[in-house]
Amino acid sequence: MKTRQIVLIDAENLAGTGHLTRTVARLICESLNKALHISRNDIVIVGGDKHNVFHLYEIANSFGGRIVLGTGPNGGDYALQTAFEQIPNVVWSRTDFPINRLVIASGDRFFALAAKVAMGNGRQVITVSKRGSLSYSLAKVSTGNIYLSDLESC
Repeated sequence: MKTRQIVLIDAENLAGTGHLTRTVARLICESLNKALHISRNDIVIVGGDKHNVFHLYEIANSFGGRIVLGTGPNGGDYALQTAFEQIPNVVWSRTDFPINRLVIASGDRFFALAAKVAMGNGRQVITVSKRGSLSYSLAKVSTGNIYLSDLESC
């Protein structure tokens, strides 16, 4: 049976900066694709500040995903969390093409609640971050962690 995943990408957290560049956006795409094997059947949501809209779109477009925008401190985090909460139950409960895991591409503790919700519903939760930037509270509620050494130079 084919399965799919929901992938939440906090691009600014992965980059380690609030100002993305085209080079960093491409590096994020390459690193995530290598680590996760994201398919067009997966649900991919990329969040960040509105001033990074073009680079966020580049990342989302490479995975067939969509972007959500915020402003100010944690604006992208709130936008991602809201998008996650708005995923309809029918998507989660499809038996013909089930979602088997949630991927949180961020080390931010902000996403610990989303991880708890997914795990509580029997889904695997994988975090993807740069080494040293994964919060303890998010790591604690994840079933696995992937560190992207390719992003260490960002």
